[in-house]
Amino acid sequence: MMSKNSFLVSLKENSKRRIWLWIVSELFWLFYYPVGMAMLMSRKMEHNRIDGMVGEAARKRLAETAEAWLGGGYNTTAVLVTVVAVICAIQGFSYLYSRKKVDLYHSVPVKKSRRFAVIFTNGILICFVPYLVNLLLAMVIAWFSGGMDGHIFSKALIAAVLHLLLYLGIYGFAILAVMLTGNLVITVFATVIFLVYELIVRLLVEAYMIKFFSYYCYYSSRDALYLSPFWYFGQAAEVFDGGGLPLAALFGMLLLTAAITGLAYYCYWKRPSEAAGKAMAFEKTKAVVKLFLTVPFSLGAALIVDDIVVSNGVLVVFSVIIAVILSNAVIEVIYEADIKAAFRKKRQILVSGLCTAAIASVFCFDLIGYDAWEPSPEKLEDAVFLFSRGNMEYVDENMKTVGWEEYALGKPGVKDIEAICELSSKKTEEGNVIKLGFENN
Repeated sequence: MMSKNSFLVSLKENSKRRIWLWIVSELFWLFYYPVGMAMLMSRKMEHNRIDGMVGEAARKRLAETAEAWLGGGYNTTAVLVTVVAVICAIQGFSYLYSRKKVDLYHSVPVKKSRRFAVIFTNGILICFVPYLVNLLLAMVIAWFSGGMDGHIFSKALIAAVLHLLLYLGIYGFAILAVMLTGNLVITVFATVIFLVYELIVRLLVEAYMIKFFSYYCYYSSRDALYLSPFWYFGQAAEVFDGGGLPLAALFGMLLLTAAITGLAYYCYWKRPSEAAGKAMAFEKTKAVVKLFLTVPFSLGAALIVDDIVVSNGVLVVFSVIIAVILSNAVIEVIYEADIKAAFRKKRQILVSGLCTAAIASVFCFDLIGYDAWEPSPEKLEDAVFLFSRGNMEYVDENMKTVGWEEYALGKPGVKDIEAICELSSKKTEEGNVIKLGFENN
């Protein structure tokens, strides 16, 4: 017999309070999958009738349409899953924004761990119970229309697994954002920052390397984003489409999700009741968050101004100073909800400026010795020499048009290791810069 305080009973009670979200989710996936599939099948069947297509040709057209909708539209569905994940996360823990609701919830004799688990689990069910039900209904519609087979069924299940893992990753980040903030607007902003911060930093670093390192070769850059559910999702989808099993991507996504969810729970456990309504829930995180936001902003502002004024050093330095001061001031005003608080934390402004200057100096003066690096002969296999040719294109052996970069990199490199090392040690300082693309054993 199920006790009244059991987890399932708590889950049911929480679902009643969130019934409107269940209804919205059901209607959303109903129109997306079954209704969308019915419309697509109806249109393709009409096309078959007009074209006089029957038999295997007609079935193939229907199957291709069903496959594209059920198992091929990874990216389209991923966007929708992301939106639903953020909404469910924020709505589930939105009581934390109100001091009265926080006091009410805390007055109920329920452990924090139980409350967190109930809301967290319910947020997953709200999305994926309607998702799976309507996905199955769409499969039934496709089957009755003659456009369903085992291959499409398996692809649809794979897509469902990938979307579930993506949902869990986005859901975890959104919950973490709720725990660290005290109102809706800042939560949404924090969620976006969590999801794109690593990408912004990587693009910023690459931009600085391209600008200040004469021998930077972007072919050696890595596009991995280890803190992005989207990256793991894309990697897994790509491997699945190629017929492989993306164990590394799936494990990485599960590990990231577990880490973020664990951190969110820890913040939930430590979150003070008086954080409701404030910009930031924890006082100790304010300075760190401000630093991590103002430094990239100031570095980005320097690049933009430098491009506009064509390398005017004085204006660039001045723009960095202004960017550091203004970004710190704006964030402090948001923290305190008081315009008079803009310049209270002068020490933090100084720290932001020093960090920005230190990072910029690494690139401006090549403090890591990037351009002075020379390859080790025992680790060198070959080298490819790339000279910019604008938008020139080539036709390869398969009569396929490719860009000059792709064409050059597809050819065997120079194997004379001694000559390559000698050339690398005599890098030209005048005229055209020679880019060396090295491939290690």
